[in-house]
Amino acid sequence: MKKILFILIILLKINLSFSQDSLILHANTFTENLKVYKDSLGIDIIGEIPKSRKVFLLAPGGKFMFKVYGNDLIGYSSLDWLEYNKHESKKLNHNNIEWKIQEAKRIDKLYIEAFNSKQRKDSIEAMNTAKKDLAKGLKDVLQVYSFLMNPDTYKVGFGITVINYNKKAIKYIRFTIVGYNDVGDIEQTKTFKGIGPIDFLTVGSYDFEDAFYSKVITILKIKNISVEYKDGSKREFNNSQLQNTVAITLEY
Repeated sequence: MKKILFILIILLKINLSFSQDSLILHANTFTENLKVYKDSLGIDIIGEIPKSRKVFLLAPGGKFMFKVYGNDLIGYSSLDWLEYNKHESKKLNHNNIEWKIQEAKRIDKLYIEAFNSKQRKDSIEAMNTAKKDLAKGLKDVLQVYSFLMNPDTYKVGFGITVINYNKKAIKYIRFTIVGYNDVGDIEQTKTFKGIGPIDFLTVGSYDFEDAFYSKVITILKIKNISVEYKDGSKREFNNSQLQNTVAITLEY
């Protein structure tokens, strides 16, 4: 994998140039789908090169076009839609055109192999991360995904999002929140009720805009969360338990 990427970077960096007669250039496109034409007049479209694929400039195609290769297409594209090294492009010519096409195909294949390899690696890493998150969630039973304070001049609100990792659906969920002032004194403690259902591996989000009417509350903390499941069973999660499950800090 590293070898393929190293070769690709080096070849693209030197613009794939072994001599002036065998020069091809890599170009970026400004459009999502670059149109490729049969001839330099730009009349007959033979296909398009997606922005995700590489474009290689092979030779000049008149005043406004380049002969290009990309996405298994060989044809002409407008220079207006291409970003490239203008100084080096002046060296392009029609010599050794067959070699240029084969070399562009070879490098394009290397790029695709490197890209696919990275995609597979990213996919495996994402899957492993998801498995770890699920294992942690099943252990925690309930996770606080976010807890955001919404201060105003005379009132304080908050939004909270939880994830249920219990196979039993949540019917009701109650949040006991403590409001503190700047010096750490408790100003108010209130409990807020959220209505489900929150099924297994499902997110529940709640907004309490007018939670506290106060000009001095600057910090909110979750004291505990009480859950009532659909089967009638109940469970409570205190602050210390929630500190271990929260994705964003509980204190604001």
